[in-house]
Parts: sequence; C-alpha cells; structure tokens
Amino acid sequence: MGQKVNPHGFRVGVIKDWDSRWYASEEKVGDLIVEDQKIRKYLKKTLYGAGVPKIEIERSNDIVTIYLHCARPGVVIGKGGEQIEQYRLAVEKMIGKKVKLNIVEVRNPDMNAQLVAENIAQQLEGRVSFRRAMKSVIGRTMKSGAKGIKTMVAGRLVWGAVRFILAGLTGSSFPFSAFLSGALLTAVPGILAQLILIPLIVNALTKAKRID
Repeated sequence: MGQKVNPHGFRVGVIKDWDSRWYASEEKVGDLIVEDQKIRKYLKKTLYGAGVPKIEIERSNDIVTIYLHCARPGVVIGKGGEQIEQYRLAVEKMIGKKVKLNIVEVRNPDMNAQLVAENIAQQLEGRVSFRRAMKSVIGRTMKSGAKGIKTMVAGRLVWGAVRFILAGLTGSSFPFSAFLSGALLTAVPGILAQLILIPLIVNALTKAKRID
C-alpha cells in the first residue's frame, strides 16, 4: 500500500504556515473551506500566466483578505491598476463578501518549486522532449543559487508512444539525504506529472494534461 503524504501539509506548523488563516464556529467551517477552494481555483485558472505559486487567505468579521503571490505582478495589476480591480470585484461577486486583494511578488521564480514544476508542465504540453525540459530547469535553478534540485516526471512522455515512462534527473552540490522529502506521485497513463524538490525551499506537485 502506498503511504503518500502531501508535502505541504506534512510541514504545516513546523517550517510552513497555513495558507488559510481564520477562525469560525464549527457549523461554518465547512462552507468557508469550500469558499477558499473556489477563490483559489478561480484566481489560479484566471492568472495562470502570471505565475501564481501560492494564494493565502485571511478573514476578519466582514472582510476577506487575499495575498496573491505571483512572479509577474504587472500582468495582474494591469494599466493603472484596472485589471486587479476587475479580479477583486469578480471574487466579491462570487462569494458575496468584501474582498481586499494584495499582490506579493515572487522575486526569484527559478527557486520556487511550484513555478519550476509548472514550467516543465508547459514545456511538456508544447511537446518539448522531457529530458530537455528537465535539464533546462535544473540548469536555471542551480544558477539561481539553489543547493540542489530533484525532478521526476511520469506518464506517456514520448509522443505517439503508449508505454508509461518514469524519469528523474537531479542536480546538486548538496547531499540528497538533506533534501526536503515529498510525496511520491504515481501518474495515470495519458497524464504527465512531475514532482519537484528544492532543498530548504518548497515541494510542489503539478499536472499537465496530455495533448493529442
């Protein structure tokens, strides 16, 4: 039997903070969790091109404060702040509450495991060789100052082939025993997926749908 643990949830309260920070009565907790998920799903889908690795949500009595971490804040803000106001109003309409939307810039995207994983996913969707995709992100991450990086992709990685392939590449000046360990991902044939580990930074898991 597989023993798979979410790499973020495993570290919450130890070296990572909660992505949702609020208190509520027991009967409201379920609805608010679903509401947080709707907010994240909408913003992630709408702003995927801006490079959004994390969305944090805080709640007070009548205000929902969203901290949107992104690699390209200009894409979110828009000219004169018009674009970000549209997103804020859209979220307000969706949940029926007052919303504050704050932007937090990710200054080094190559050191963020979620963005590195999404970069590989986009290259795979563009039919780039999986080995070339992994080697390119490993080189950029190491040049950015990472102590090491471990990547793993799985699925039907050779276009036109039916067979399932599991491949991994690493680059490190660091002992692998010191890497932040993450959950092992098992991919279904027809799906491309990868697990990215960057020591002392973050673990990320992301998927890219196969394009025939």
